Amino acid sequence: MKTIIYSSNQKSQSTKSVPVFKTWHPAQPLPKRCHLGLQKFGKNTDRPALKEMLAYIREGDEIVVFSIDRLARNLRDLEDIIIEVNSKGASVTFLTERLTFSGSDDAMSTLMLQMMGSFAQFERSMIHKRQAEGIALARAKGENSPYKGRKASIDRSVITDMINAGSSVTAIARSLSISRQSAYRIKDEVSA
Repeated sequence: MKTIIYSSNQKSQSTKSVPVFKTWHPAQPLPKRCHLGLQKFGKNTDRPALKEMLAYIREGDEIVVFSIDRLARNLRDLEDIIIEVNSKGASVTFLTERLTFSGSDDAMSTLMLQMMGSFAQFERSMIHKRQAEGIALARAKGENSPYKGRKASIDRSVITDMINAGSSVTAIARSLSISRQSAYRIKDEVSA
């Protein structure tokens, strides 16, 4: 039996790639932190470290997670992950919520999981809503806004000059190493 620490720190100061999960023996102190290096995080279960951990676990293992929202971002993914872990004979323990799910859970455990998962999903959606409102307010400031969009990667004046000189779209795309679609889009803007 192994205890597996699953950590998903989104911001890591370390550039060294360290595994996102570690095996741990109860006689050892808990590791302070698992730095991740370059890992993909997001709103779904399409995370390489999560997939690696789910493939690694065996019967009798215990997954230790700091908080429910670190394992999954919505209730459906949370339930699916726990069902997959339990189907392999392993258990999941959440430190913050002080909950353990081992597959032989009673109705109260299932209720707590669904409530806590719903709260995590609700909190995430509220954060996104507030973030969008803040960005909209910042953009409304106009010139002083930090949200001006990304810097243009294509010099439109060069493309306009090449179009006016009679170059074909394919020749423009090749010479500037851009897609033909981008060249066509700018050509349409110029001719409009």
